[in-house]
Amino acid sequence: MLAWPGAAGALSYSALPFEVKIVDAETGVPLEGVIGNALWRLEARGGHNLGNFMATEAVSDKEGIMRMPGWGPTEVPKEPGGYLAQGRLDPNQPTLHLYKQDYWFSLEGAPWESAYLNDPHWSGDSVRRVYLDKMVLKLRPFKGPIQQYTEQLIRSQNGGTSGCLWVNAPQMNAAFINEGRRLKKFDRFGELLKLSDIPEYYDGKRCGSKDLLGHYLMR
Repeated sequence: MLAWPGAAGALSYSALPFEVKIVDAETGVPLEGVIGNALWRLEARGGHNLGNFMATEAVSDKEGIMRMPGWGPTEVPKEPGGYLAQGRLDPNQPTLHLYKQDYWFSLEGAPWESAYLNDPHWSGDSVRRVYLDKMVLKLRPFKGPIQQYTEQLIRSQNGGTSGCLWVNAPQMNAAFINEGRRLKKFDRFGELLKLSDIPEYYDGKRCGSKDLLGHYLMR
């Protein structure tokens, strides 16, 4: 049974691993090399978004299969005055962010549920099963001007990996840095993620070295 911070135990969550198959929306051909981030956000008991809690990453294989790892148990931060201290995972988590060059960036998730908001003490299952497990997801090839392609990536580029969570998603962050460098040749006004945007320290804590991205960055 879950307990709220201040009780005998801390509120904590885990998530089971899941897998999806990703195909081209027009041809049905499996897509290899699609980068996926599963993002879990905390909310206040009234439903207000409190920020990112957990992120995991995976890449689709030649059959289009993406196997996302599980995680946890992980405690909800409970430091005095911490803005996440009264957070909970709502039942609509996670959101799966999907990226492949020259395709539309995609956000996938569960059908929206809001009935739980009527119970301010609701905390849900401590071990989460992901709605998307075993589903086939379709990515649409991008067809249009390069400026429109850049704009949709700018709107999507956070991928939920702000703060120190970028260390859980090095391939997605590196992909946006690489794509930003490439697109600068065609759209000098487009501004995607830069290496200088990646924090090695956040909120007084060390996240990790940017060397984690080095293997994935274009030279």
